[in-house]
Order: sequence, then structure tokens, then C-alpha cells
Amino acid sequence: MQPGERRPVLDQLAASEAHLLRLLEDLTPEQLAFRGAPDRRSIGEVVEHVVRVENALMRAIGKRIEEPSTRTERPDPARLDAILWKHVANRTRRVVAPEQARPSGGFTVTIEAIEAVRAARSRTVEFVTVTEADLRGHVIPHFVFGDLDLYQWLIFLSLHGSRHAAQIEEIKADPAFPKA
Repeated sequence: MQPGERRPVLDQLAASEAHLLRLLEDLTPEQLAFRGAPDRRSIGEVVEHVVRVENALMRAIGKRIEEPSTRTERPDPARLDAILWKHVANRTRRVVAPEQARPSGGFTVTIEAIEAVRAARSRTVEFVTVTEADLRGHVIPHFVFGDLDLYQWLIFLSLHGSRHAAQIEEIKADPAFPKA
């Protein structure tokens, strides 16, 4: 990582984790499973998606950095970095997650959801804290943003939790959301 890259990602990872955990506090199983409409996700499913994506991305990043970089051209990443920082957490554009990132059942017990968020985020923070890998030298395609280098994937990941924290707030704001 280049000087100045680590801290913004770590700060955003911490902020999105704290936000998610605050939103999960004291949820009943009924609240965790509530769907505002049949085609909408429950809070438990949203959290499952966040954890699935984080775990899968960290596995993919770990595998990719074990390989030598084959990236011969390294375009200036500043423009795409800025686009990611600006747009990933923005929920005005809905995105359908790829099949492998879709939840399969969601969490039905709040403590399990909380523990899964903490465990996934702990592994991510540990990686970001200690890695000296050439993250800009490896690319993995994203289905919306195109080729992202591994640092850009960390930007994405740090904001992904915030995007879905906003989704949880939308679910909780539904007039039919069960009262505690």
C-alpha cells in the first residue's frame, strides 16, 4: 500500500462496522426477518450478504496476491478511486448482486449476525493493517465498475457495509416494521 492509502480504508471499515452493529442492537427475531415486500431483503439477509461478500473478497484478494502481478500497464488510479469513494455507498442506484453474493437464508438470531460481522471485519482489518502486498499490481473485475485493483476492492469493501447499513435503515423506517 502507498503512504496515505491505509488510514482512509481502516477508518471507513471501522465506521461501517460500528454503524452496522448499532443497527443490529436489540433486534428481535421478528425484526431481523421482517420484509417490507416479498421482493425485498430482510435485515438478516442484508447482513448475510455483507458478510458473504466480505469473506469472498478477502479470500479472492488473498489468492490473488500470492500470484505474481501480470499487470503491465498501471493507469493512474485516482479517478476510479474517487468514483468508488463517491458512489459505492450511494443507494440511489439499486444493484442486483451476483448469484454467489445473494443470501441463502439470512440470520435469524441477532447475536449470530453481530458475531459474523465482527469476525469478517476483524479479518479484513487485520489484513489491511499488516499487508505490504502490491495491491495496485493485481486486478479483479467488478460487474459494475470494471477492473478494480486490489486496493480499489478494499475501498469498495469498506463502503459496502455503509451501503447496506443505509438499506437496513430503510427497512427499519418501514411503517410495518415490527415494534420491539
